[in-house]
Amino acid sequence: MAKYLNQIPCKKILLLDACHPFNPSSNKIPFDDKTTIIGSSQEGESSYENDAWKNGAFTEIVLQGLSGKADFNQNHIITISELYGYLCQKLPPLVKKEINQTQTPIFINNSFEEIPIIDY
Repeated sequence: MAKYLNQIPCKKILLLDACHPFNPSSNKIPFDDKTTIIGSSQEGESSYENDAWKNGAFTEIVLQGLSGKADFNQNHIITISELYGYLCQKLPPLVKKEINQTQTPIFINNSFEEIPIIDY
């Protein structure tokens, strides 16, 4: 996937909901510096699903956030940093409450965190 994304000469946002995401401290992130990644969990954690959500907890919170709930300044635009902030606020308590586990999102290459990702 990185091979193809890196060939696209623009800024990219990758929302990665994976059971065991890659280790960012290994310095082996295969994506170029035009790719911002918001991952579903930190190194050493897993990403969880629940039948009630019909998807992963990360995806559930992303969908809620993009529906407008992540718009902290209420300007009808959700930026990368607002979505990540919403994930940090809502994902860990949801997973703790429903599954009694720890899941914390990760933000890699946040050099363009104020770029709008949705205008609703």
